[in-house]
Amino acid sequence: MPAILNQRKFLLTKRFEITGEALKIGIKSPISYVEGEFTFEELGTKVTRHKKPYIPTLIAFLITFGISILLLFAYFNNSKQDPISEFIICLSVCSLTGFLSMLLYDNSANLYLYDGRVLAFYANSPTKKEVDNFLTLLKEKQKGYLLNRYAKIDPYISPEQLSSNLKWLREKNIIDDTELTALQIKILPKPGGNVSVGFKITKDQ
Repeated sequence: MPAILNQRKFLLTKRFEITGEALKIGIKSPISYVEGEFTFEELGTKVTRHKKPYIPTLIAFLITFGISILLLFAYFNNSKQDPISEFIICLSVCSLTGFLSMLLYDNSANLYLYDGRVLAFYANSPTKKEVDNFLTLLKEKQKGYLLNRYAKIDPYISPEQLSSNLKWLREKNIIDDTELTALQIKILPKPGGNVSVGFKITKDQ
């Protein structure tokens, strides 16, 4: 699966790239360009999907569309002297509000950061499958990086700190309860064992 996702919606483009330890983003419009980078520690695991029209433009579109139909009906039935000009004006407004409704329609996959902020992906750009695959890859890379950094045996890290790291990984939903138990058994010293805390002790030969 590619580590880069390019998205477009009308005149706005987004670029997401997974690096070794972060997610880079770039957002470009005709008048601006913004870049950002979020480390794997900052990224959450929660993703929600939103499908919601922008109500004001949708209502305006439906009203003007209904009026356009009535004016067209009046034109063919000669119930008004000159409804065609009114029909053209109303149809123009209808087209504009219809375009705005499509532009402002929210169909997104939202990735939450641990501080409450949200990274919004266009749910179907380029396709839904590509977006889902990218988010899956991001989750796998994030988990692999965090496990390698916070859940491995290191003689220079105290058992207390290792235990705290594992609890942090569980609290952030990087690992589940089964994985937590397995890692505790694997990397934490057994009670009563010979443990050196914070430094390595070697025997003289």
